[in-house]
This record gives sequence, C-alpha cells and structure tokens, in this order.
Amino acid sequence: MLNMSEYRQNCSEAYTKFVQLIELNTYYCEFSMSYEYNGSMIQIAHPVQSISVNKSTVVYADKTGMKNTRFASTGDARSFIKWLTAKS
Repeated sequence: MLNMSEYRQNCSEAYTKFVQLIELNTYYCEFSMSYEYNGSMIQIAHPVQSISVNKSTVVYADKTGMKNTRFASTGDARSFIKWLTAKS
C-alpha cells in the first residue's frame, strides 16, 4: 500500500502524462489554412469557433482570436464563408 506522499506523487505524474497526451492530441487536431483574396492571404487557425456576417463583413473567431475581414461584395463574403465552413 502507498503512503500519502507516494500516492500524491503517482497522481501528479499520471496527471502530467494525461495533460501531455491532451496537448499532443490538440496539436495534431489543429491546423491552419490560408484563403487568397485579391492577392492577399487570410490566415485561419482551426478550429473556427464562431462566425458572424453583416453584408460584406465577416467576423470569425479561430484559435488565435477574433478576426474581422471586409470583402468588396456580399458574393465574395459568401464564397469565403462557404470555404470556411467546408474546412471547419
């Protein structure tokens, strides 16, 4: 039988390994992609958590935070959203 100190040490080591596995899994599940628009690149760090649209402006939250992108037309914004939701 383990004493309390050994028990805590074993739990701490197990927790550390568990966190490392979670971080490793997260690392492999997350990826970034680029969308080319009018000669510039829009970087998206998946996973995308939310998307909001108002006419030709798209605001989305990815792994790195909130981003605001304004397009020349609503059709361009719609194309971007279609691409973004297909990749998410």
